[in-house]
Amino acid sequence: MDQGPIVRRDQRKRNRISAERVSADSNLRDGSRPTTSHPFETGQYAPPMRRRPAYDTVIIGAGPAGTSAAIAFKRVSPDRRVAIVDQASFPRDKACGDGLGPGVLSVLDRLGLSAMLDDEPRRRTVEVRGPGDVRVTGALPQLHGKEECGVVMERLRFDHRLYSAAIASGVADYTGWRFTGTAVRGDARLVELVRGDESLTLSTGLLVGADGAGSRVRRALGVERNSDRHTGIGIRAYAEIRDPDGVHPDRLFLDYAERLNPGYGWVFPLRDGRSNIGVFTVVADFKERRSRTTDLLGAFVERLESHGYSVSGISSERTFVLPNAAGLPKLAHPRAALIGDAASMINPWSGEGVFYGMEAGRLLATATAPVLRATDASLDRALRSFEREFRRRFSSHFRGCHLAHRITRSKVMSARILRVADRDERVFRYLTSLMFGEAGVEPRMLARMALKGLWSRGGRLRIAGGR
Repeated sequence: MDQGPIVRRDQRKRNRISAERVSADSNLRDGSRPTTSHPFETGQYAPPMRRRPAYDTVIIGAGPAGTSAAIAFKRVSPDRRVAIVDQASFPRDKACGDGLGPGVLSVLDRLGLSAMLDDEPRRRTVEVRGPGDVRVTGALPQLHGKEECGVVMERLRFDHRLYSAAIASGVADYTGWRFTGTAVRGDARLVELVRGDESLTLSTGLLVGADGAGSRVRRALGVERNSDRHTGIGIRAYAEIRDPDGVHPDRLFLDYAERLNPGYGWVFPLRDGRSNIGVFTVVADFKERRSRTTDLLGAFVERLESHGYSVSGISSERTFVLPNAAGLPKLAHPRAALIGDAASMINPWSGEGVFYGMEAGRLLATATAPVLRATDASLDRALRSFEREFRRRFSSHFRGCHLAHRITRSKVMSARILRVADRDERVFRYLTSLMFGEAGVEPRMLARMALKGLWSRGGRLRIAGGR
């Protein structure tokens, strides 16, 4: 039988004991939480080198990336033993803009969860405002044949639905446990967890780090964090917002105001009459300003009110960091992989990350699930294949987003590009596909934007930075 989880507790008498290997399923029936009464509860136990792991996959982090990976592993190979670990208990709040774009809807469809958001209103329009009050409005991009729309849903609710779907699929539940370390032993990885004064060791064929921007798994694998230039910082709040017509907004709103440069502010309307409101910028610039995130949020609220919006009942302010994909690290490691925010899978321009993390989880399961019980060499090849596929799919996209971010750091270029997008639907759709889709570096489109951006409305050639 399979080796099960090992519970260790300090005892006055530390006797080394031996026992039969215990199946993980005997301790975790129907995805229930681990019990603390276990044959290995007393004394210390050194796991044998050549036992089959208790789990085929252990995933650290039960956010969208981790739960999507867990669900995908069970869909690809239903007999695979999968466990998910998170130090929080669900439902739990998560600081985010709460926007779920077309990419998220496409991944849910591929995971067989297309009905998960059927009760949520669709947001089909995005308005982008820039320096000088340049403004452009249009439809969200279509992605993988899905409808041109997005959803705004509190991560408190969205993440809980995904987590519940994962547990319902047969994934073992270790929420409430915190990851502390890992090491490769023979043909398995040992994963150390703690909860209060208890400690727990799991053995697995594959460890997946999906534990967010401050990933402990990433540190344990020896991967350095992003530089400040490749890391964003944001503040999120909820508020009652009415547009100049006195009604609850029905579209996504992004504001690249000069006071917020090189970042932006957002207003994303929720179904209950509130809106998610926030500001996103670059850590390096934020440190140079020596300001506070609440100052940035206050400046954005003032700008909204100056344009006729009413803002009241601001609550639940939370700051968060976003390591972006301009600093994408190595994803594949010996019997381990990084996905989601833990792998810096965040759009360098828009700050969106949910879609990339979810799709990475699906791609990882597709590549590795069939070989989790094969040789180390087979798993290593599968992990490298996963990383190649993710980079093939998104590298050009992330480069395009990073380029867009660098260009729009200039208030002159930001305003000029938005004016071009207002007159040219193809340019607008390209920009929104960089923000919410998978568009990459397209030389012809960049040339089109550059040519049109050089001409004033009166037809005279203009030079960047000129008047």
